[in-house]
Amino acid sequence: MAVNTATTITDRLLSGSDFNVFYDFQATKGSVNSNPDWTPFRRGEGIPTTIKSFTEGANIPTDRQAVKQIEESDEYMGELSGGTTKQNIAMLVASLAGGTETQRTDTGTGYAATASGFTDTGGEFANYVVGDVVFFTGFADATLNRAYMITANADNNTITTSPAPAATEAAGASVTASSNVTYSGEAETLVMMQQRAPDNTKAGNTDYQTYYDGYIDTMSVEIPDTGVVTSSMNVKFGEKVAGSAAISGQTDNAQMTDPELSSVSNIKAFYVNNTKQDCSIKSMNIELANNYQADDGAGCDKAYSIGQLAVTGAVVVRSPISAPFVWRDYYRNATNIGSLAVEMSHDSSDTDQTFIVVDNVKITEHDQPTGSNTTANSEASYTAQRNDTLGTTIRVYRNWV
Repeated sequence: MAVNTATTITDRLLSGSDFNVFYDFQATKGSVNSNPDWTPFRRGEGIPTTIKSFTEGANIPTDRQAVKQIEESDEYMGELSGGTTKQNIAMLVASLAGGTETQRTDTGTGYAATASGFTDTGGEFANYVVGDVVFFTGFADATLNRAYMITANADNNTITTSPAPAATEAAGASVTASSNVTYSGEAETLVMMQQRAPDNTKAGNTDYQTYYDGYIDTMSVEIPDTGVVTSSMNVKFGEKVAGSAAISGQTDNAQMTDPELSSVSNIKAFYVNNTKQDCSIKSMNIELANNYQADDGAGCDKAYSIGQLAVTGAVVVRSPISAPFVWRDYYRNATNIGSLAVEMSHDSSDTDQTFIVVDNVKITEHDQPTGSNTTANSEASYTAQRNDTLGTTIRVYRNWV
């Protein structure tokens, strides 16, 4: 019997999976990075692309034939979505327009765990405020090595946390306290993207489409009660490199391999008012909009001005009869919830973690099913507001870079 062999195909059809997207954060507005260092972008669908629109000409042909089509606008944009990985968190950090991430880390032997929080002889807690997240490693008792939200900061040496430490431990071990944080702000981070696809008519048999001056206009993270945690974003690009060649001196990084997040195994906890919840919140989504405004100009590509930040979303919360109407009453009483946060882990050992914290939340809609054979969970929509103490609306903490 003959053995199967591969068929010679000299000109196969292009497939959707042939398209690949790469990105690099941009150093200077208006110019492509010198020798760009591209990172493959992991996506489910979507690419950066060019969108043209046309309008009928002002002159009408005298012979009743069709009016000429005149180019009206030229827009460069990308809508990309897929499973949530570290790349999506990096894009979320960039979308905050928070400028350079603040990186805090200290290692010392003066850290101790108490029944309600932690103490430190070095005064490092002066670098933290209530609502901040701190990540500890190095305690002899491994149960203490995790992330905590700070609920009170008595002085530079004493904090109260949620959750409370699982055990007490005297100072002596070499412990590291760390937290990298970005607050929403006004200092924009632009992104460059390059779309590639096979094209045997081009040099290297590849078509390169490079876009830059990319403003992340919208960003979302969707955490379902089961399944894949997904993300999507819309990027508006101000410029495109002419032609279809690679950028001189460009190089590629290796594909990142951290797993897509699962709502079952990678979502560790939700927090309300800086306090860890015990399986009360079932699902949550976060929608960020920078509301960039396009500014057209004759003979020019579009320019963009940053708009008013809007952060909205929805949560579904269990309603035990011991306290079934907490979220209904938040809605009816127009209560401001100090913060709403999610803790996620990017690996099975919980080594690399991310916290997304939405500030000063107002519940704008609320419903509970009342039919038979239904669970009367609270289904709430929310809008974030400015945190007047911190001067921010949404924050991202991580212990990795």
